[in-house]
Amino acid sequence: NGHLHLQRILQVIAGAIGAATSSSESNIGLAPFNTKVTTNATGTLLNVGTSKDDLIKKVSQLSADGGTSPHTALDEALKLLNNAKNPKYVILFTDGEPTGDSSTWKDYYQDKAEEAAKALKDKGIKVFTVDFALGDKGQKFLAGDKNDPEKYPGIASEGCAFNADNAEKLAEIFKKIQNTVTESTAIHDATITDVIDPRFVILDDAGNAITAAKYQKKQGSAIINTSM
Repeated sequence: NGHLHLQRILQVIAGAIGAATSSSESNIGLAPFNTKVTTNATGTLLNVGTSKDDLIKKVSQLSADGGTSPHTALDEALKLLNNAKNPKYVILFTDGEPTGDSSTWKDYYQDKAEEAAKALKDKGIKVFTVDFALGDKGQKFLAGDKNDPEKYPGIASEGCAFNADNAEKLAEIFKKIQNTVTESTAIHDATITDVIDPRFVILDDAGNAITAAKYQKKQGSAIINTSM
């Protein structure tokens, strides 16, 4: 059931926000997108300690539809993080190629996303990407291609591109990102942008679906934000 799968993913996102309350200094912005940043974006960085319920409510309102224009969310992330203090992270989740409002790859939207990602990285903001079952071209778009860097300079910072083709791999990626961004420090400023396909269910090591209650018991505060 696609709706059920989507709801389970949103539970994980809500659980991650709940886990971040262990650090009262953590600030999170949500920039959901399809062909544009959607109306349930936060519009500013919110302190997770005082705004947890508002963040979780916005996450619960996410849905999966529309095309894919990653640059819109990356541009929004830069606005949110531009004057924030370090450390700063952006996590881009997508199951779609840069199509804009069409159904096929558009070089224009690839270029726009690459420009937006470069602007973030030039500011010292680390960009993570996670793709869901994209083909080789889509993975090169996000990770970059060392054999053809002119055509595929990449969206992610060095070593920060991940891809998953099943729920088990997706769960592993969440752990890696959480460990990276929470190692020895709280998340002070993080903007997470995303388009998630409702086919995916996130599982724990035993193969069980992760609920928000289970996730809140974990240490750390990897925050996942979605617009589908």
